[in-house]
Amino acid sequence: MSLSWSDIKSDVAAVAPFAGTLIGGPAGAAVGGVLAKALGADPTPNAVQAAIQADPAVAEKLQEAEIQFQSEVAALVEKQNEATLQADATEDTQQAQAVATTMQAEDKSEHFLTYSWRPLVGYALFIITIITGLTIFAAYTGVMFCNKDPKILSELPNMIAALSALTGTSLMPILGITAYHRGKMQVLQAGA
Repeated sequence: MSLSWSDIKSDVAAVAPFAGTLIGGPAGAAVGGVLAKALGADPTPNAVQAAIQADPAVAEKLQEAEIQFQSEVAALVEKQNEATLQADATEDTQQAQAVATTMQAEDKSEHFLTYSWRPLVGYALFIITIITGLTIFAAYTGVMFCNKDPKILSELPNMIAALSALTGTSLMPILGITAYHRGKMQVLQAGA
């Protein structure tokens, strides 16, 4: 009768618990091959089971094999982690280079909005933030120190909503026009 690696899982686990948990899973054949090599047996479930049952000193051999296997697995995991980190770093570098290339192309553009959209957006956000902050400061200062009507504070959410709408309506045209000219420039470059 031909056995599978899952069939000898309990026999292996009795002498080598780590290998026993792995031999029944998807890595069973690989683990079985390592165990067979350590036992000096053929890499088949029948041969490994026969070697375990035939020699009482096999526990020591399997424990040594298990230690070696654990160190090999740890080395493989570490190697995989390093490869993943290196791939992520390479991808991040490529993305940063693509952004830098796009920004350089925008800076060299002849169209005003193509090369100035980033500063314009920054200035617009700065101005709107300053206006919002000064308005809130003035409202609270007026209520606290100048005996103004506290109802004015109830208008602050409306004012902030209006400034948010102003942000949306003032920045979206800049972004839209810039995207149009940028797309046009990229089409021309692709055609060349």
